[in-house]
Amino acid sequence: MSQGGSALYDLAPHLVDQAYVLFGMPSSVAGKLVSQRDGRVLSPEDPNVEPDAVNLQLYYASGLIVHVRIGVLSAETRQPRFWVRGTKGSYHKTGLDPQEDQLKAGMKTTDAQFGWDSDESHGRLVTVGEGEKMREEVCPNVEPVTYKKIYELFGEALRGKGPVPVPASQARDVLRILEAARESSLTRREIQLSQMNFSH
Repeated sequence: MSQGGSALYDLAPHLVDQAYVLFGMPSSVAGKLVSQRDGRVLSPEDPNVEPDAVNLQLYYASGLIVHVRIGVLSAETRQPRFWVRGTKGSYHKTGLDPQEDQLKAGMKTTDAQFGWDSDESHGRLVTVGEGEKMREEVCPNVEPVTYKKIYELFGEALRGKGPVPVPASQARDVLRILEAARESSLTRREIQLSQMNFSH
């Protein structure tokens, strides 16, 4: 794949991994992989599409559905990053992880504000209380786990003083979800992960 593995194998692993860490392995996956620039969909009729857009639904036995979306076409600069909706409230977060931009601007990983969000990127929590009364509040920063921490843990693992920070089983499971997403787009059906053959 000429574009760094396409959106499915470039950005999607990071987003799917976030869902995996939060919620575990889904039972099934439905997905559509699209080249928005070309107006093509990965399908039985067009199996060689390199997607620049990904739309996945991860289904869990509990009834939870997680949407993972990537798209190259949007005029908005403030994109939603997390939107969690439940029976008693919802949480909405915009903005990217600030660490990359902070490093580009010359900040060090040892600086006190490294990894912390700006005020405009704080999340919003809306809850439903007694009498169906709505309450909205801004959720400020929690202490971030930064790039520095993962390298420290990896260094400890190399010295035999702890496990690697991302186990191979986690990488394997994320790849299984991505492969199921590709299969779903190609076959136009929901893929049960327990029935997929991952031996190839």
